[in-house]
Amino acid sequence: MNTGIQDALNPGRQLAVVCQGAVPEELLETYEAERVPVRPNVLRFTDRAFTIATSRNEAETPAYLRPRRKHRRLGHLSATGTLIPTASSPN
Repeated sequence: MNTGIQDALNPGRQLAVVCQGAVPEELLETYEAERVPVRPNVLRFTDRAFTIATSRNEAETPAYLRPRRKHRRLGHLSATGTLIPTASSPN
């Protein structure tokens, strides 16, 4: 979504300064040259993010997205390895 917003703002900004007469109309022809180099990185990142989000393989899933484990006596172990103690039950 961020890339789409950038793709909309860039020509809008260019068109505004051209209409104000601040820059020559040739500026409008630079849009594709500016945005085409971004495409491979966006596609690669999107593909990787989708793979991670839909993966059932724990090795491919970053630690912060994995389900947290629970230690029976001590509490919950967060994805970063921090122990979160459970409330002790009254005896």
